[in-house]
Amino acid sequence: MASRLIEPERIRALNDREPGADGRYVLYWMQQSQRAEHNPALEWAIQQANERSVPLVVAFCIVPDYPDGSPRHFAFMLEGVGVALRAVERRGAGTCVAVGDPVARIAELAADATEVVVDRGYLRHQRQWRDDLAAAVGCRVTQVEGDAVVPVDVASDHLETAARTLRPKIEQNRDRFVRELATTPLDRRDPSPPAGDVDLDELDDVTAVLERLGITGEPGPVDGFRGGTPAARAALDGFLSRLADYDDSRNRYGDD
Repeated sequence: MASRLIEPERIRALNDREPGADGRYVLYWMQQSQRAEHNPALEWAIQQANERSVPLVVAFCIVPDYPDGSPRHFAFMLEGVGVALRAVERRGAGTCVAVGDPVARIAELAADATEVVVDRGYLRHQRQWRDDLAAAVGCRVTQVEGDAVVPVDVASDHLETAARTLRPKIEQNRDRFVRELATTPLDRRDPSPPAGDVDLDELDDVTAVLERLGITGEPGPVDGFRGGTPAARAALDGFLSRLADYDDSRNRYGDD
């Protein structure tokens, strides 16, 4: 049977605040883990919302000046975000798409939250965002790591110089973290989530959104490649189907 347990090694408090007694919802800032499936941060946020008998709001923040971001990056990302947020809404959560400085915008949404849940980012600016947010808000901020099978801090407590030194540490911890993550039903729905800067329906036309936000230039979006879980699953299925003929066709070029 799949467990709803989130391993404690994935969970880290980023400040020493208590949950807000007057908060209207639990807020999950979806940033690194842009998906509605197999997402420990999302499941933890749902569990906290159920425990406090409040709804869940899932927020995403578009950062137009994200380092080295291009219209191609943004288009692919926002297609996937639109799919993920639609799936989150079907589970009963409210959604909010903000634009601008992520710390400032998420802190605004956190003013009405009993707790903020964040996923874990590994880049320097992502870590700084989370630290700054935890210092800026008046409620608890909890980080849940979901983008590594074995949590980074469990795998090693220092900088590894080679894969050969890290691999055995991952392997000795792997089995206890390779487990199916069941979804948690959300007890309370949110009929009136906070207003965002981009309506979810607008993400059906990401090109128009990018133009409105001034995200232009090259390289632009690529026809034939879409973001989102269904597109990723279709690409995987296509790849796996070709493996059946690998022995016979591996040396053939093209369709001949």
